[in-house]
Amino acid sequence: MTTATGMPWRAVMALAVSQLVAWGILYYAFAVIQAPMGRELGWTLPQRNGAFSLALCISGLSAYHVGRHIDRQGGRRVMFAGALIAALALCGWSQVVALWQFYLVMIVIGIAAAMTLYEAAFAVVARLAPHDYRRGITTITVLGGLASTCFIPLTYHLVEQVGWRSALLVYAGIIILVCAAIPLLVLSPALRETSIRPETTNNARVFDAVKRMPEVLLEALSAASLKLDDVDLFLFHQANLRINEFVMEQLSIPPERCSNNIQRYGNCSSASIPMLLDEAARGGRLQSGQLVSMTSFGSGFSWASAVLRW
Repeated sequence: MTTATGMPWRAVMALAVSQLVAWGILYYAFAVIQAPMGRELGWTLPQRNGAFSLALCISGLSAYHVGRHIDRQGGRRVMFAGALIAALALCGWSQVVALWQFYLVMIVIGIAAAMTLYEAAFAVVARLAPHDYRRGITTITVLGGLASTCFIPLTYHLVEQVGWRSALLVYAGIIILVCAAIPLLVLSPALRETSIRPETTNNARVFDAVKRMPEVLLEALSAASLKLDDVDLFLFHQANLRINEFVMEQLSIPPERCSNNIQRYGNCSSASIPMLLDEAARGGRLQSGQLVSMTSFGSGFSWASAVLRW
């Protein structure tokens, strides 16, 4: 079902269900399973949590590449493959006897999480409904937020009834039945075609948000009773070098008072400004007491600016 505004609600609701299940199994189930697993195998809590932290790091590092693939090819194959990988990893987890095996399984789960959790689902919704994606993302987030409420007690029950190893095998089957089936059945070829259209961004809205960057930068300086000349270093979100050059041109900011690294690292999303800060501090470009202006433009057509004294 697609509304007059272009929102494919059938696909959105199906993705929301898959997020509920994926988050419940790949994220929240660990909190319950790790205790009996640790008692059986003799692993300490830091050892177990270290593996889970590794999975989260791998998921974050993989998310960018997954998003780019979805942008080019659509999300049907990515989310289906991610669910299969997750199921295999859960099966492997159910058989671990050595700590290194557990860490290896968590690496695979991290990759699968990047292909199946919010990052992938949001990218799919943004491609399916580029002009009305906020409602779709909100719907998915609300239902996905119930994952802990549903799956923590369910996992407790499964572990009590069949043990933690068998519980993981049950979850592997659920992942296949829900998270692998939904992309194949709901993200049909017709929907997939709309998801990979080369022109999916409302250029007027993008440019309007870009135009707001100089304005919000000046608003932040005004709120701090500062002027452009007071700022020692300007940092902009590294989404596109031309966007940053546009802001610099509009405000007459010389290049030597700005820093860019997109040409070296690409778009690192929310990490771009912290990376610029780190580079400036390590390279001696930013000294104690200097003023830094930071301005960001988000893919949700939002913008923000802050100023701080280093």
